[in-house]
Amino acid sequence: MFKDGYMFLELAVQEKLKIHKDYQPTSKEYEEFTHYQKKNIASINQQTATQNIAVIDIIGVLTCYPDILAMLFGGGNTTYQDITQSIQAANVDSNITSIQLNIDSPGGEVNGLFTLLDFINTVNKPINTYVINTCASAAYGIASQTNMITAANRGARIGSIGVATEQIIRDNIVRISSKNAPNKVPDINTSAGREIIQAELDSIESLFLEYIANGRNTTIDNIIQNYGQGAVFLADDAKNRGMIDTISGGIIAKCPDEEESARGGNLMNTDEIKAKYPEAYEAIYKMGIDKERDRVVSHLTMAEASLDWPTAVKAIKDGSTMTDTISAQYMAAALNRKTQDQRIKDEDAIPEFEAKTDDTNKEDQILSKIEAATKSLPKQ
Repeated sequence: MFKDGYMFLELAVQEKLKIHKDYQPTSKEYEEFTHYQKKNIASINQQTATQNIAVIDIIGVLTCYPDILAMLFGGGNTTYQDITQSIQAANVDSNITSIQLNIDSPGGEVNGLFTLLDFINTVNKPINTYVINTCASAAYGIASQTNMITAANRGARIGSIGVATEQIIRDNIVRISSKNAPNKVPDINTSAGREIIQAELDSIESLFLEYIANGRNTTIDNIIQNYGQGAVFLADDAKNRGMIDTISGGIIAKCPDEEESARGGNLMNTDEIKAKYPEAYEAIYKMGIDKERDRVVSHLTMAEASLDWPTAVKAIKDGSTMTDTISAQYMAAALNRKTQDQRIKDEDAIPEFEAKTDDTNKEDQILSKIEAATKSLPKQ
């Protein structure tokens, strides 16, 4: 069951869990919780992979161990161990090139969080965060350790950085500690007792801020000044404060000088990236070449089949991808070609390929057709 203690969790969720902390789940609810756990384990063992990206869902209250009350009253439950196992599975999978954390969580327990944060920093594959609705407190701590944080929409909520606890004062209860451990059971009715609790909270917070500062490439002072001191912000404000990197769906970009220190450092230009990360630069450069080659070849293939060379040359020159509209143009040209009784033979027509077996001759023919088709295009 969910226990009182130190929490990286939004206050509203803490209150809801507190209200229901004595709730006794029914047998049906326990069955549903067992099914819920099995579903989580299945999602860990069978990662959702799109374009070699492992997608890992982090939903609801985050706990060290499975918690039925978190599932029933906290919007779901994900354990730190679930997240660790899921990331590890993706990290060792040779088919996976990067990892995406889909986060919708108000935060969770302190226990278990720092072990997970340490583990994330040992992963050798890129990890990015996608904030579905909420990324608060402990959940933001996880996101801060990833390469990039993207909000799904402008209404996404980010923040609640800090740690809190609730202490209950009961009458007729006497707590006694050994004489050399008076601070083991501080009396919260006294200022001295509250100072002991405060000092412990502050030490946990300091460690939390240190992890976030390292992950976001900024300073603890900047976090204290600009990350809200426990407040929660919508995506636009969070981005302006440097708490996240982008907002999906498109926001008007800032001027370079405004964006420069978004994550506490200068943006690198192409030459700097090439010098500092040569392997990554070469990999990205090769991906760009391969993608451009595929684009050009797709147009040449369609043009060869339809003899619609003007469309192909125009698409290649203006950078058009193979859209539905352009595909329809090629298909219409091919259909017209098929139904014609004979080809129009004049100086502007593009002759049909002669049958060749020599690949070099065929390439020369393609180039000549492109050159001829280019002449028919309107001048720039």
